[in-house]
Order: sequence, then structure tokens, then C-alpha cells
Amino acid sequence: MTNTKLFYLKIQNSEVQALVDEDIWLRFCRCRWSLKRSAGCFYVCRSFRKRGKVTTQRLHRLVMDCPEGMDVHHINEDPLDNRRESLQVISPADHAKLHKSTKSDLPI
Repeated sequence: MTNTKLFYLKIQNSEVQALVDEDIWLRFCRCRWSLKRSAGCFYVCRSFRKRGKVTTQRLHRLVMDCPEGMDVHHINEDPLDNRRESLQVISPADHAKLHKSTKSDLPI
């Protein structure tokens, strides 16, 4: 049995925390993270000003260094688990197929 230390990023105004790998925690632990609702889920995000505009970044995209035009899938379907082992970069079409059955289950 391996003794794996867990690393969590604090989320502003929330009792929940985001699970991340140690290197990600070291890189982003001083950032202000919040939860933003998108596609029926809450994702861990940070917002900041860049050239006078507010920019929002999703943690899972930063972790996977996701290129434009691709999506990041949470393999275990937990948007608070942002460890590399639980994330996968996939095409938007493949991502849509994976979530096809869950989209109709979302509250209106």
C-alpha cells in the first residue's frame, strides 16, 4: 500500500477544496480559486485581469495544458479532482459522446 499525500487548493467562499498533484499545488496554491457553473457542473476557476480584460482559466485545462479546440474530461466525473490521473484530453466530439446520456439528466 502506497502512502500518497493528498494536496488540496482552497476555494474562495466554499467549504469544498480541489484535489491536485503536488507540483500543481506548489504552482497555484497562492492563486484565488472559485467555483463557476458551466454545462450543469461547477468547475474550479481563477479570474484575473490581462491587458485590461478579465480572463478566466479552468484548473483542469491548466493542469493538462489543454490546447485550443480540445476538451478535458474528468474520468471519474468529479470536477473537484484535478489530478492528472483523473483527467484526459479528448476531442469535443468524443467528450460529447461521453456525456450524451448525462446531459438530459441535468435540471432545467
